[in-house]
Amino acid sequence: MSVDDWRRIIERCDRDLGLGTYVYGGRSLPPEGVDVLQAIRATAPTARLGFIDNGLSSMAVRERLPGLALDWIDVSLDGLEADHDRQRRRVGSFRAGLAGAEWFVENGVAPKVNILTCLTTLNRGSVVAMIHELNGRGFRNFVVTPVTTVEGVRPAASLRLSAEQFTTFLDELQSSLHELEDAWIEVGFFGVEYAAYLARRRPDLWTRMRDGRDSCTWTTGPLCGRAGTECELHVAYYPSSLTGTREFIVNTNGDVIVPKSMAHGRIAPEHKLGNLRVMDPAEIVASMPVRDGWSFYMEELKAERAFLRGYADGNF
Repeated sequence: MSVDDWRRIIERCDRDLGLGTYVYGGRSLPPEGVDVLQAIRATAPTARLGFIDNGLSSMAVRERLPGLALDWIDVSLDGLEADHDRQRRRVGSFRAGLAGAEWFVENGVAPKVNILTCLTTLNRGSVVAMIHELNGRGFRNFVVTPVTTVEGVRPAASLRLSAEQFTTFLDELQSSLHELEDAWIEVGFFGVEYAAYLARRRPDLWTRMRDGRDSCTWTTGPLCGRAGTECELHVAYYPSSLTGTREFIVNTNGDVIVPKSMAHGRIAPEHKLGNLRVMDPAEIVASMPVRDGWSFYMEELKAERAFLRGYADGNF
């Protein structure tokens, strides 16, 4: 789509939905992506704006980034060098990504540069160490998300952590907070299987989670970190069935799509909720319950309901 197409779409989203935050989430930022970000900033000047990047692709367009008035940048780094490169299947990608993240900070491209990590069986042993190393380099904000797998497609089911691996990771992370400096860490997950892991193996944490509009969260609160600074750990469950209440996901064709649909590669018709080139955002939202893509939310809701019923009945 052209920049003018995106500008018209953004104007309608701003008008119909009052979206206050926009995220360019491709994990790589080509020149066309910067064009879209510029269109968002021009059309919705007061909105919060950021992008997710691997720290590499954006270096080719970095001279254009300061003019975007970004609120944050998320850089994906998946563990220490060996694990990150193995997970990305690209030697040297960790060092290049870290160099990109440091360039963002040194040049004041955004007030926050966050580190995003996809937690898998490949990198679970080095993510805590990575947080400590990057915190020592001045990074303060970290978001860790355990991998979401889709049966029969990608990513491979073997990448998903077991209950023991997931809860052991949380224990290791919590016990090391006192060694960090002024750090804010969130472990956020969407799949009900991770909620079941907590309920079974860390009932003390699970029962102390507090519900919000679309999530359940447990936090350590401000603990004393290194040099007397505050460090916080947040564990947050964002049920997949509620994704439609907090995210409006649009692909480069203007299709409004459901979560996990990208795992299939090509977006299937049954994973689409409408197209913004021919429909207004309010029309798409109003018609969601009769769209094929609605079945995604219903299947997720069924799985979540089954877990909660089992938990209430003591059947684990």
